[in-house]
Amino acid sequence: MTTNEQIIADLNENTDSLLQELAGFNHQNFSIKPSATEWSAAELTEHLLLIERNVVKALKGNANTTERAIDAKLVLLKMALANTTQKIQAPEMVVPHSATANRQEMLEEIRNLREEQASLIAGCDMSLTCLEFKHPMMGTMTRYEWVYFNIYHTERHLHQLRRIARQVNA
Repeated sequence: MTTNEQIIADLNENTDSLLQELAGFNHQNFSIKPSATEWSAAELTEHLLLIERNVVKALKGNANTTERAIDAKLVLLKMALANTTQKIQAPEMVVPHSATANRQEMLEEIRNLREEQASLIAGCDMSLTCLEFKHPMMGTMTRYEWVYFNIYHTERHLHQLRRIARQVNA
């Protein structure tokens, strides 16, 4: 399996986990907040969609040769996102704002954006540094780092979705 094929396989596995978790919410409990200070599954899904759109922009945008290891920032990203006990303040550009949400439409958009990412991965050099879009904490990242940031970020929120499901279904 080539590197790009492995990246696509990892992305697809992550996508399946996310869509399966979101499918466990019904229309009513999708929009219920577990508490006044926590996001609902709908808000969390909107947050994920905002990230997905930015990753697509990064992958599609201008890119240049990378002067470092293409995965140099992955360790920091994984460590930061794997610590689910530490709350991370989302940058304003990825904070959900919708009052209402259609679960099925959101799931379909996630599926479409992930398919678009897989298509882009299949046809591009993942070692290039993305110039169009910068991560708020990490700055410029390679295409490879953007995809794995997306996977790690989703894994972090899968834990949150499971907790929300337990709370709203209790």
